Amino acid sequence: MNTDTQTNPPSGQSAPKEQSAPEIQAKFNQNDPILQQKVDQFIAEAGGVPAEKEKIVVKPNDDFNMPNPNDTMLTEALINTDKIEVSDMEKSLFIKSLLNDEPVKFQVSLFDGKLNVELRSRSLHEQRRIFDVLAKDQKDGIVNPEDLAYFVTRMQQYCMAIMVERVNGKLFSEVSISPDKNIEETQKILHAAVKGNIEALTGIRWTAITNAMRIFEAKCAKMGTEAANQDFWTPRG
Repeated sequence: MNTDTQTNPPSGQSAPKEQSAPEIQAKFNQNDPILQQKVDQFIAEAGGVPAEKEKIVVKPNDDFNMPNPNDTMLTEALINTDKIEVSDMEKSLFIKSLLNDEPVKFQVSLFDGKLNVELRSRSLHEQRRIFDVLAKDQKDGIVNPEDLAYFVTRMQQYCMAIMVERVNGKLFSEVSISPDKNIEETQKILHAAVKGNIEALTGIRWTAITNAMRIFEAKCAKMGTEAANQDFWTPRG
């Protein structure tokens, strides 16, 4: 004879729902520290997890929290000049250009020397003309003044047309804006340069060349700000 007994719920009633450990714990008064400690110990021994410990918070990783796409061109322009090293050859070229009032020219190597970009500095007139052309582009409806990302990209394209002369020894651009050219003529020259080879750049190559531009300008800025520091110009060794 079967001696096991089983209590069935009365007709029309469902069996009581089995409560989980966190649900049981929630019924206790958590203001009682002694009782709370016993409850936590019981749940831990039973393999449960206290309710307040169920939430797992993952700290955000700034490496993957990208900014708004419209801001990427601005964040790329920020570079820490303290981490940029300047060679003795670059210092020599900078001083010679400074004394002769000529554009600074030297090469920036990336990817362990596999990508070599030859650049030159912009003149003050060329710098002003870039903004003159951008203003005319806005007036002509070519650049939307509210689209900041495109505005910055267009400015970088014009700078690239003037500054980048060769990539791995191959001619990239030979644009030079002389003071005798008016804004309309300068606009045509820059538009042709952008349409000719800059707009066709892939995203990776565009990023690499713009990085070379920023490194070049950071080096020039560092040498310019260290002009009064005699130790900076003393050759190593």
